[in-house]
Amino acid sequence: WVSHHRFFHFVHRVDAKLSWLTIYYLACVSLMPFSSALAGEHAGLLSSQIFYSVNMMLLGGVALLKSHYV
Repeated sequence: WVSHHRFFHFVHRVDAKLSWLTIYYLACVSLMPFSSALAGEHAGLLSSQIFYSVNMMLLGGVALLKSHYV
């Protein structure tokens, strides 16, 4: 949250595209507790590790898109 707050310190104007990128970013962030718990409780299952990895890749990808847009 602190990083997200610092990021928007430099933003002077928000448009629809930035709003949608932020919504996608926060959706990935809100999925992290579930994917972390799933990967922790079912460490032996490949699907749980894939789900966690995809969540992390989406989170990083959307963060990168958002920072390039700004």
